[in-house]
Amino acid sequence: SKLVSKLDNKIDSNIVTKRFNHLPNDESYEFLANALVKNVDEELTIKAMKDLPKPNSYIPEILLAGRSNVGKSSLVNFLVNRKALASTSATPGHTKQFHFYSVNKNRNELPNFFLVDVPGLGYAEASNSSMDSWKNVIDRYITVRESLSLVLHLVDSRHGITSTDQQLIDIITRALTNRKGSDSPLFNYAIILTKSDRLTSTSIPTKNQINDIRNKTSHLSILLDKPIDIITTSIVDKLGRYELWKLLQPILLDR
Repeated sequence: SKLVSKLDNKIDSNIVTKRFNHLPNDESYEFLANALVKNVDEELTIKAMKDLPKPNSYIPEILLAGRSNVGKSSLVNFLVNRKALASTSATPGHTKQFHFYSVNKNRNELPNFFLVDVPGLGYAEASNSSMDSWKNVIDRYITVRESLSLVLHLVDSRHGITSTDQQLIDIITRALTNRKGSDSPLFNYAIILTKSDRLTSTSIPTKNQINDIRNKTSHLSILLDKPIDIITTSIVDKLGRYELWKLLQPILLDR
């Protein structure tokens, strides 16, 4: 649109917010996604909690977590409309450390935030010590990281909630329970169904599949005092990007 072109070199966040508030539809979310992501860089990689950057309450962190080879790195690229920002591979276990992607660094007119891509859980060929180490770091990060604003739990739409996904749900449950008990800030949580284009009969999960996910996360809905968002995505069909940005909008624009 002409407005997108006009704002291409200099974005006025007030205009972005005004347009979004007056056009709550797919066009406005496409505008939002393009307008709110101007530069993205891999800030750092870490393997231990001690290496994490100092948390900043004004820079939210959005964690992408799930089982190995579920499509976390691909979703990073899809979300910010970059082809090869996060390295992807068809081989499970490709991501072996935390990757912090800084969005809009030093752009004061736009919201700054981090996308955090972490090793997948349940990689069969990883050593037990490696898996335990990754799981412990992820567990600790989710439990104590003050700048964590949202956990995107990626679930393969063909398989639903697996035992490995249940491990992550258990981590989320403990973390939210501990935070509520200590009056620490809570983070948001959503299920992102990936690879829907590979479903055999339709690119949309069945009602039974959705109900099963809701049943297995119903206690998290109680902890957060709101329904758990479930978003179906496909990188191939470009499905779900608008819905993802609907989810991100309040986290990024209300700060």
